[in-house]
Amino acid sequence: MRTYAVLFALAFLASLVGTPLLRRVWERFGFLDSAIAPGPHLRRPVPRLGGVVIYAAVVGALLALFFHSNDITRAFRNELPIFWQLLGPATLILLVGVADDIWGMRAGVKFLAQMGAALWLISSGVQILHLSLPWGQTFELGWLSPVLTLLWLVALTNAFNLIDGLDGLAAGVGFISASAIAVTAMMIDDKMVVVLCVALAGALLGFLRHNFNPATIFLGDSGSMFVGFVLAAGAVIWHQKSTTAIAVAAPLLAFALPMADTAVTVLRRTVRGQPIFVSDRHHIHHRLLALGLTSRRVVLLLYGVSAAAALGCILIARGHNLVTGMVLLLFMGACWIGVRRLGYPEFAEFGPIFSRGRVEARIRLLESAEGLRQAATPQQLWERFRASAALLDLDELRLETESERRVAAVPPGRPPLWRLQVPLERGGTLTLGRSRASGEAHLSLEVVGEELRAVMEEALSRWEGQDAGEAAAVAAPSPAPWAPSTK
Repeated sequence: MRTYAVLFALAFLASLVGTPLLRRVWERFGFLDSAIAPGPHLRRPVPRLGGVVIYAAVVGALLALFFHSNDITRAFRNELPIFWQLLGPATLILLVGVADDIWGMRAGVKFLAQMGAALWLISSGVQILHLSLPWGQTFELGWLSPVLTLLWLVALTNAFNLIDGLDGLAAGVGFISASAIAVTAMMIDDKMVVVLCVALAGALLGFLRHNFNPATIFLGDSGSMFVGFVLAAGAVIWHQKSTTAIAVAAPLLAFALPMADTAVTVLRRTVRGQPIFVSDRHHIHHRLLALGLTSRRVVLLLYGVSAAAALGCILIARGHNLVTGMVLLLFMGACWIGVRRLGYPEFAEFGPIFSRGRVEARIRLLESAEGLRQAATPQQLWERFRASAALLDLDELRLETESERRVAAVPPGRPPLWRLQVPLERGGTLTLGRSRASGEAHLSLEVVGEELRAVMEEALSRWEGQDAGEAAAVAAPSPAPWAPSTK
């Protein structure tokens, strides 16, 4: 533990002291970001390229392990090939971010570079080889292994890039995530992952002193992508030494916030038909700002969410596989409730679609349609047509053809608030109306009208050959209190 503490302190001090020094260099060269702070006021230009500080602090602290000898440093040296395998792709990610911070880079080019770095790491043997399920079984991925690893590395790299929208948010969440992975890696004695995450956590905490609101330096794409890539790779290395469902559950909880924000972003843009890589201001932290919270309060709130997820990650690392599955389900449910509370218009209809009232209304519509199809006589068809008005929450239901007019229900007095007229292919009109507010009905008039139109078209074709006397009986049903005479 002392070695871990010293490693953390070295990375922390290197970042804490090195950040203001490099900040002056960035200011001299003009590597500034003229960002707009939340609110009406412009903020003075702030240096970016904070990722260079994080990279130097992490690599420098890890190299210091060569100057001491104990069980931890010897284990690190024994697994040194893994470190070199990770360092190359991580350096590439950093350089891509630096180029983007200085000159700017198209999203497609940056994405291809991320895939290249991920494939470089995968080719060295760092892959997700299997998935352990909560009920104790293990699913070997086979040829899916490199595909899933590629998706994981690229997705998490971009996830940390996406949440880097407020002062200190990405750095603070990265610190919490790295700490959670370090603690869980200690439980299976994976010293390589522990030293990697401890050094990263120390560097991020030292940098956070200068990056928290109001920030004097930004993490930049170089920093956010580097942090995301290293954490994603560390999780894969840790996963290779674990044979329980914790190997799947722990990273999901440790990176819950950036992954949730990425999933919401992809779903939102897919629903809207927008390109996934087009930036906008509708991330989770932007929605919280829109609710009236200050930038600092939003960051602290999201720190709390990340800390709760990290605590869940640590707890399930000591629990049973079944407990792991239950915790994951509970947390996903909490994420869904949280996203709904943020008021995204793209997801506003998902809840009503699966509501009990909507399901019941849909069942009533299907039952009414089936009953109309099974009518044995024209008179029975008409009786079921009249009964469907009440079942489908309709205050007006009329069927008018070229030869007759049939009324199932009409509003008592004033006309309905909502009325829909559906033309029939054989001539005539099916009219539906409601006098209540539209929000009180679970199925729209369009849905009900289309279903009834199809059924009644079929029924009219079936009874087309009936004799005139029977047709006349159907056309003139006995009046009811809620259905006045038809003509």
